[in-house]
Amino acid sequence: MSRDEEYDYLFKVVLIGDSGVGKTNLLSRFTRNEFNLESKSTIGVEFATRSIQVDNKVIKAQIWDTAGQERYRAITSAYYRGAVGALLVYDISKHSTYESVDRWLKELRDHADSNIVIMLVGNKSDLRHLRAVPTEEAKQFASDNGLSFIETSALDATNVDQSFQQILTVPHFYTRAELADIHQDVLDKKPEARKLIVVENKVYDITDFVFDHPGGERVLLTQEGRDATDVFHEMHPPSAYELLANCYVGDCEPKLPIDSNDKKALNSAAFAQEIRDLRDKLEKQGYFDASTGFYVYKVSTTLLVCIAGLAILKAWGRDSTLAVFIAAFLVGLFWQQCGWLAHDYAHYQVIKDPNVNNLFLVTFGNLVQGFSLSWWKNKHNTHHASTNVSGEDPDIDTAPILLWDEFAAANFYGSLKDNTSGFDRFIAEHILPYQTRYYFFILGFARTSWAIQSIIYSFKNETLSKSKLLSWCERIFLIIHWVFFTYCTVAWIGSLRNIIMFFVVSQVTTGYLLAIVFAMNHNGMPVYSPEEANRIEFYELQCITGRDVNCNAFGDWIMGGLNYQIEHHLFPEMPRHHLSKVKPMVKPIAQKYSIPYHDATVIGGTIEVLQTLDFVQKISQKFIKKML
Repeated sequence: MSRDEEYDYLFKVVLIGDSGVGKTNLLSRFTRNEFNLESKSTIGVEFATRSIQVDNKVIKAQIWDTAGQERYRAITSAYYRGAVGALLVYDISKHSTYESVDRWLKELRDHADSNIVIMLVGNKSDLRHLRAVPTEEAKQFASDNGLSFIETSALDATNVDQSFQQILTVPHFYTRAELADIHQDVLDKKPEARKLIVVENKVYDITDFVFDHPGGERVLLTQEGRDATDVFHEMHPPSAYELLANCYVGDCEPKLPIDSNDKKALNSAAFAQEIRDLRDKLEKQGYFDASTGFYVYKVSTTLLVCIAGLAILKAWGRDSTLAVFIAAFLVGLFWQQCGWLAHDYAHYQVIKDPNVNNLFLVTFGNLVQGFSLSWWKNKHNTHHASTNVSGEDPDIDTAPILLWDEFAAANFYGSLKDNTSGFDRFIAEHILPYQTRYYFFILGFARTSWAIQSIIYSFKNETLSKSKLLSWCERIFLIIHWVFFTYCTVAWIGSLRNIIMFFVVSQVTTGYLLAIVFAMNHNGMPVYSPEEANRIEFYELQCITGRDVNCNAFGDWIMGGLNYQIEHHLFPEMPRHHLSKVKPMVKPIAQKYSIPYHDATVIGGTIEVLQTLDFVQKISQKFIKKML
């Protein structure tokens, strides 16, 4: 949904009931003022829209005509979710359709939101001479079950508009205090707690939808109980607003005005608004459009690195250890560069069509790099939504290998109290208090570790989109990746020693070249608790938790444009080749409002990372002394 469309609310309404009761003609009469005597049974689901005015508010009704035939019941059940109203329709001239009402009502209440408004509709009132269902009997049923009741005729339009208008009421108005109480119920893990988010002062119930969220359950839950307006806008295409509308349950009380004496809060709000304005301006100027020439160059040169590495291996792999080493380095570099390409496709920077985009993503992610796109997106989406938020951002949740902040140290050492594992205690006493000593060593294993995690995830879980075809495509591509590179290694290398060397050097090269970049992006920058993060504007959080790395052109190439990390996090769908142009626009805005904006050299950023590890290892040493 575009922000500029002229309606106040978008409501979903479902029409349910047996086949042949006139649901499709009710829909066409209300939305187009048409009636079709030759109307056929609906196949699956159809929908239409109409805007009406209620209490000086424009309501756009999105009306779903769900098939009544038994064979389509499984299809239609998913469409109940998110509906604010339902017309439960029977034919007054066919008692069998009225007998089915009880079953339809049970199914509706099993799948729909508990607050849904339901109206029992006796249709075809023009056939009163053939009436088989007494009006009083239907009224009593409606009263006993908490439903409103009306009789309609799609043929002569009797009560059709009234039936829809009565269920399209102005929504519930949530106060901030009410939302806080509901959020506390979630924190207290109450069984019936509702999970809500706020987007543009509208409240959405994601309790059921969270399992079907195309970006993954984990990322959506980070926004539960929060105002997710900016993060939603940055991480979704406009079409996602239509999907979100299915979860709409009411409006939210506007935020209280900021105290005029609170300069920090005023600056934060002003910074966020200026970044929003800049985003709109950049979008109009084409900064979110990818250059075809740039990506043809990137894809072709990246593939050339692989071709060069494998050609050297095939030509001299049986005779020359040096050739094997060079080939391993080039293949490792190729995998790293494929990682940046997969990253671009995962953010829809290159291609906006999701199906075509996913094809490129599984190609560069699963097939040639060996990482599952769903495993990576599940982690990475969450990282973008809750950057450097303790307990939410998976990129800083690396215990017991590395601890990046005092929250992680406290959580890990606190967990040892009830942990009898000798291994964890050994790590706590002899490894983590000295993590700066093995930091660079451990980075070499990053590629291997991620590849193993990726394979396990892919074969245990479906893709985030729940597509079985894409799930199997991911798994097959991962298998092909490992079979192909294993074959090249064994068939083209003359000794076991060199086979092992090729594997180690290629894995370590990718591990270092990926992990060092990732570490400089955010590690060593401020880490916040969820409560603290909830009080920080989304755009400010992205700015103060990121680190730009000042590089020459070669550095830009090696880092895949992620050295412009702040700009990337502010505008994740912006193609990387525009980020350097946007930095001179973003940095002055941050400085104008006293929002920390940090950039460093490669050496300076690495030193900051080591200083952070040293700070946390000293905390670990204190925890150990208390435990002994």
